[in-house]
Amino acid sequence: MQEGFCSEDMNTEKILAGARLLFRLWWPATVFIVVCTGILAIFQQVLFFLDQYKNFSLIGVAWLALFIVYVILGVVFTRLYARHIRGVLEPLERRTRRLMIFLSGSPFYALSLWCLALLLSGIIYPDVNALTLFIGLVGFVGFTMVSVAYLLLLHLFLRRPVAVVRS
Repeated sequence: MQEGFCSEDMNTEKILAGARLLFRLWWPATVFIVVCTGILAIFQQVLFFLDQYKNFSLIGVAWLALFIVYVILGVVFTRLYARHIRGVLEPLERRTRRLMIFLSGSPFYALSLWCLALLLSGIIYPDVNALTLFIGLVGFVGFTMVSVAYLLLLHLFLRRPVAVVRS
């Protein structure tokens, strides 16, 4: 029988090794999502404080600052993760590396699909409130953009630098 996932010599050691690999691939993205959620929870308190002054330009600046912080955190996270994953995936063949890189973004894909489900439930069932529809739409678009940006940045950071030849 051929070697693969459903082969006869599949044992618990291979299953545990695969589970450890998935955990090593998923934990940084999961930690990043938790950190960003914590920052958003703290940001809600800042918005509540700014709302007391009824200065809407400050609220817009605060949202822009949060967006900039998220972009900077995302690039730093992806750079650090690319450095971490380079050592893990270096001995693997190119096709397997690409699959592992794609799998490492699974937490972002899962949140994107969850927001799509919220959006579709808001469209299908008319008794769902508008907040669910809004969160579904913004979340789906946002996490889809984050997923694509993550894959592009990871691909960019994992490329080998071109050697400069002096003549």
